[in-house]
Amino acid sequence: MKKFKKIIIYLPLILFIVALSWRLIGINKQGETWDEVAYFNAGRTYLHNLKKLDFNSEAWDINKEHPPVGKYIYALASIPAYSHQVTDYTYGRLASALMGALTILIVFYLAKDLFSTEVAVLAGLILTFIPDLVGLNKVLGLDSPTLLFFTLTVFLFIKACKKLSHKLFILSGLSLGLAIGTRFSNFILFILLPIIFLLIFDKDVFGKKRIFLIYLLIIPLIALIFLYLSWPWLWTGTISHLGQSLHHWGGIKELFLGQIRTPGYDYYLIYLGVTTPILVLILLMPFFIQMFKNRNVNNWLILAWFLVSFLITFSPTKLNGMRYMVLIYPALAIMASVGFFYLFQKKDSLIFGSLFILYLLIININYYPYYLTYYNELVGGTYGVYKNKLFPIGWWGEGVEEASSWVSANAPTAAKVYLNTIPNHTTGGKLRNDLILTSENPDYIIVNLNTIWFDDPKIPNNFHLLKTINSDKVPFVQIYGK
Repeated sequence: MKKFKKIIIYLPLILFIVALSWRLIGINKQGETWDEVAYFNAGRTYLHNLKKLDFNSEAWDINKEHPPVGKYIYALASIPAYSHQVTDYTYGRLASALMGALTILIVFYLAKDLFSTEVAVLAGLILTFIPDLVGLNKVLGLDSPTLLFFTLTVFLFIKACKKLSHKLFILSGLSLGLAIGTRFSNFILFILLPIIFLLIFDKDVFGKKRIFLIYLLIIPLIALIFLYLSWPWLWTGTISHLGQSLHHWGGIKELFLGQIRTPGYDYYLIYLGVTTPILVLILLMPFFIQMFKNRNVNNWLILAWFLVSFLITFSPTKLNGMRYMVLIYPALAIMASVGFFYLFQKKDSLIFGSLFILYLLIININYYPYYLTYYNELVGGTYGVYKNKLFPIGWWGEGVEEASSWVSANAPTAAKVYLNTIPNHTTGGKLRNDLILTSENPDYIIVNLNTIWFDDPKIPNNFHLLKTINSDKVPFVQIYGK
């Protein structure tokens, strides 16, 4: 019994190690993705400005469509690369993986507080192996810090409401500042936090505890002040510059349900449905059944998180799949875990829980290292999406780096390479220095599905297919040679 209690004590650490390790495996195998260079270079500029004490807002006019906090983190992580004057995303990716694992740790403690240790462990494992989240946590991108600070804010605010802690309320305000200082989509916390407050305080909201209502004003104010102070871009022409940042978004078209169009209000609901492992989605049904049978406020807190996440639907940032909807994953994982333990009694939970995690592991192994190309069984997997041209595959540019490495390993000296990919910058520096990038009379052509589907490139008759980069039998990057 004592040994069992010791295991329970170390469960959070074990979960954290598993989550982090899974993200560190093949951290660079996915290759360079679309926006990594933008955040990497922005971080370098931020550090330069801070070193020179240059707070002129125009000096911060780089990657201004996003607030700065995530880029500060990656700048600090990438100091070794900057100091050696190389473009190396490894340090930033390690930071991203760490933030992903920390998010899972926070979700563990939240689920443990609201439900049980069993629910917390399974919720953490679900998050550990959701393919899309694994892929995002391996990218030097804003998705990992966005989710980390969103989750931390919700966790601190719930604890503040339950413990009536002034200190925790203030900390949740600072965390909210970090959240909106990372990505504008986290402004939906301005809606979620009051809902959480009302659900927890219930009838006491205007009673003896009404003094805590003041925090519904103080916390957003702390966050907005933090956003302003952390971003010199806003220090002059604040309204104008904020408008420039916000107006970057909207009107973007992409392949959705087989058509090139501006996504509609069904975008995130459908994407959640086709990029989440089907068994995770199925477990939402028993969650809703037990929720209406057992009207516990904790169920409603998680449901509120889940539903409020869909308010992103009404923003102009409907693009790139679940990227801007990543904040829903902790709620989804907790709901699925609660549903699982409602469905299976304790004597069966270990067996079926192991099979469930094995199912997620198999998916992860099958799609390694290209987790961002994953689509679930509802659409016939990624191969079904490919055959029916339903959604983008390889949009991030993943796989181009592997193709570049292959060409570098096989091409003769000074061979000409035509990189006909969208995007066309994600080689990760894997092309040999002597190789010549040109579209004129190339010896090799690298092409990906983005180019094939949208530009219909004509491969010359004297070229033949040399190699494909595959995920779930889908040739999403192809290499041709004479």
